[in-house]
Amino acid sequence: MRLLTLSGVLVVLLSALTAGQTPPDCWDCHRDKLDRAAFESSVHNDLACTDCHSDVRSVPHEQRPRRPSPQVCAGCHPSQASEYQQSIHGRARAQGISEAAHCADCHSAHTVFSKADPRSSVFVRNLPQTCGRCHENSGISERFGIAPRRYSTYLESYHGISVKYGSLIAANCSSCHGSHLILAASDPNSSIHPQNLPKTCGQCHPNARENILKGAVHVEATPNVSPGVYAVRVFYTVFIGALLGFFLLHISLDVIRWLRRRYGQGTDQRTE
Repeated sequence: MRLLTLSGVLVVLLSALTAGQTPPDCWDCHRDKLDRAAFESSVHNDLACTDCHSDVRSVPHEQRPRRPSPQVCAGCHPSQASEYQQSIHGRARAQGISEAAHCADCHSAHTVFSKADPRSSVFVRNLPQTCGRCHENSGISERFGIAPRRYSTYLESYHGISVKYGSLIAANCSSCHGSHLILAASDPNSSIHPQNLPKTCGQCHPNARENILKGAVHVEATPNVSPGVYAVRVFYTVFIGALLGFFLLHISLDVIRWLRRRYGQGTDQRTE
């Protein structure tokens, strides 16, 4: 009987000693590198770290977790993952090109927000900059032979200027290229293939016809690439600058004349 009583006391004491202690978790080590508040407000706030970092078997762990692959995301997003695998990005990664974008490159890793959330990297106003991280990178353009300056030329377009100044309906990258199933312009199934452009642009411009194919979308206004556009921009820059200068000069002379008349009359009256 005394032995049972003593055992009960020991259990109670051990319980008291361990009360309030929690097993080590990821935040104990990673709180300095990850924004816990942002993660907990993200769309993945109900996931455990090991749902994505399945290679982590123990806490703490010696080796750095591998970056989750698109196949990991496919567990919850099968249709998006299937489209991605068929896309130019997915095919490139399948060929071993590690620079090709995958899920976390566009949606981020630990702060994944809804595309309607202004904090999201794929929010309407943020998406061009997200895509621009690769498509404005001259090293990537030269290495893989893809068109350069896609971000800066977009910003100079009507759509880019509209988005820059707050429009939420002007076309952005995904409006034309798609989101997960992005295909090369030479692919007949691509939304930007010449035969599909009228339909793609027709989503916003109902009267779009074959004439829409006559103009480039990403225009590099340089003497070598687009000499006509470059000449027009230079002309209007000089013309508008000169016109503004003329108006400022005219206003300045008018103000000087008004000041002379006003204070000149006052001086004449005081003299009399």
